[in-house]
Amino acid sequence: MSHSATHRARTLSDETAGYLYADHTIRSVNPAGRTATAAWVLARYARNPSTPYGRGFRLRLVEFTTPPRSQ
Repeated sequence: MSHSATHRARTLSDETAGYLYADHTIRSVNPAGRTATAAWVLARYARNPSTPYGRGFRLRLVEFTTPPRSQ
């Protein structure tokens, strides 16, 4: 694997880990309080995380605070 491919794989792996950790953390909260909890964490979290893990973590929190789009 080339250096570039290795870096991309590591970045994707780190983003996935952050995403899954946020998912696990918020799902441990009562369903009625998930949106509020995710919003509370987001308010205290970096707006532009500098790490892939942080970007994945923030992405999942944003998804919990965004209402589903109707089709």
